[in-house]
Amino acid sequence: MEIFIENILSKLKDKSLKNIYNALIDFINNTDYSPSVKNDFSSFSVHSEAESFDCNSFNDMIDIYFSYHQQKEQMKNLKNKISGYLQQQLKKLKTLKAKQQEQINKIEKANIYKQKADILMANLYYIPSGSKNITLNDFEGNPIDIDLDENKSAKENANRYYALYKKAKSANEHAKELISQTNSQILYFEELLYYTEKAEIYSELEDINKEIFQEKIEEKSNNIPVEAIDYMGYKIFVGKNKKQNDYILSKLSSSNDLWFHLLNAAGAHALIKTNGIENIPDKVLLKAAQLVKENSSQKDNSKTSVIYTMRKYVKKANNKMAFVTYKNESEIVI
Repeated sequence: MEIFIENILSKLKDKSLKNIYNALIDFINNTDYSPSVKNDFSSFSVHSEAESFDCNSFNDMIDIYFSYHQQKEQMKNLKNKISGYLQQQLKKLKTLKAKQQEQINKIEKANIYKQKADILMANLYYIPSGSKNITLNDFEGNPIDIDLDENKSAKENANRYYALYKKAKSANEHAKELISQTNSQILYFEELLYYTEKAEIYSELEDINKEIFQEKIEEKSNNIPVEAIDYMGYKIFVGKNKKQNDYILSKLSSSNDLWFHLLNAAGAHALIKTNGIENIPDKVLLKAAQLVKENSSQKDNSKTSVIYTMRKYVKKANNKMAFVTYKNESEIVI
């Protein structure tokens, strides 16, 4: 009895005094004991109750109940920590993307440089030397005002505008490359956030936490359970968390199998085992796409795009679990 009381008293700081006090009084005042915990872990009792499971001892009852709530609280705290960090990073990345898009919009206006250069080249002999400005018609007959360097010839002014255009075009290509990288980072963090919110066991959150802070993730099993569906003679695997997605890609797939994922959004990966068959029926492709949508952040959307490609065209990016790049994809709209 002393051990039981000490065990209860040790939990006082974790849960309300009232529940523990009532259990202690029941224990002291009764002789017919049947310790149990509610199936949903909402309460415990020294008497067996409906929708409860029996425990071997009072200590087991207390340990099981409080261990569950302690783990639940730890999971909640870690989930909040990860979600908060990811949302902060996404906010920064989206702000960066907006700035990059503004830069692209400005650079794209620089196409006017080439237009002015072409017009100058077409009118070399009509431009007085020493001119600071001239108005000429473009190739559609509309007037366009062109600033000139009075110390340069008409051809040199045209070449100056060509040089400005070339520089702007190069800057534009660089800016588009940067925004593409930013989009990839946004998708990566959205994937992590999606799997964080979906996580149901603590180890899934631990893996995400380790990945975020670049810690080594040790594979604990070479046989991760993945949902497999037989449809029209084809086997379709569906990954519903990061480890399953990675396992599908790394362990279950062959080069000619078909890999499915949402277009630019977080969600499940799916894989059709083709067994070397090239022409997979449309109904099978549609079924795999539907499974991806049903297990994704867009499951309630009226219209969703799912991409698919052969496994050999999918590559894991930067050694990050279940984050990939791909090419030669096709699209199915559901």
